[in-house]
Amino acid sequence: MAENIRKAIEALNLPHEHSAVAGHVTASLGVATVRCEGTVLPRQVVNMADERLYQAKHSGRNRTC
Repeated sequence: MAENIRKAIEALNLPHEHSAVAGHVTASLGVATVRCEGTVLPRQVVNMADERLYQAKHSGRNRTC
């Protein structure tokens, strides 16, 4: 799902004139999934996704991790 979103944003080819990274709008997404067993707190899931987001950005941006 996240990769489909990333590709859809990229396909729009929206100009991003003030970006030092890319000439068009791109997206990096961090994703985390867990089983609904109640052993992981919601904040932990958000933290995992946030870690993946920074991994995506540091891996070259415009990607899903």
